[in-house]
Amino acid sequence: MPGMGLSVDGTEYFWYHHNNADTLDKLDPHEMNLCTAAMAVMAYVVADMEQRLPR
Repeated sequence: MPGMGLSVDGTEYFWYHHNNADTLDKLDPHEMNLCTAAMAVMAYVVADMEQRLPR
């Protein structure tokens, strides 16, 4: 089954991962917007393709 995901800089990932400080205020709003835009563009392109992705 086709899938998509982001490969992002994870250097700070485990600073807060799965502890009490792991809250939304740690997100960088600009980076979150970029990730959201990238996923939206990819979804739009795939949905608009004439042929389906191979499975």
